[in-house]
Amino acid sequence: MNPTTLRLSESTLDTLADEADERGLSRSEYIREIIRERHEDDRLHDRLRADYERQITDYEEKIRDYEEQIRDYEERITDLETENERIHNEKRLILEQREENTELVEYVEEQRELTQYQERRQRLLDEANILRRWKWKLTGVPVDRKDE
Repeated sequence: MNPTTLRLSESTLDTLADEADERGLSRSEYIREIIRERHEDDRLHDRLRADYERQITDYEEKIRDYEEQIRDYEERITDLETENERIHNEKRLILEQREENTELVEYVEEQRELTQYQERRQRLLDEANILRRWKWKLTGVPVDRKDE
C-alpha cells in the first residue's frame, strides 16, 4: 500500500475518530473502508432510485385507476339522481291523481245521495193523497221521516 496524506480540519478528524471508535476500527482502517464502500453506496443509490421510479409508476397507475373509478361513481351518482327525480315526479303525479280520484268519488257519492233523495221524495209524493201533498207543499216533503 502506498501512503497518502490528507489534510482535514480538526472537527472532521474528531468526527472520523468517533465513528471509527463506534465500529471498533482505527481511523485509517475506517477511511479505507469508506473508500472501498463508495461504489456500494452508488449501487445502493441506483437500486433505491429504480425502486422509487417503479413505485412512482405504480402510484401513477393507481391514481389513474382511482380517477376512472371516481368518474364512474360520479356518472352513477348522476344516474341515481336522475332516477330519484323521476320517481319523485311519478310519486307526485300519483298523489295528485289519488286526490283527484278521491274528489271524484266524493262527488259521485254526493250525486248518488241527491238522486236517492229525489227518488224518495218523488215516491212519497206519488204515494201520498192530495191532502198530504198540499200539506207538504207548505211544510216540505219529509223524506227522512218514515212515519208519515
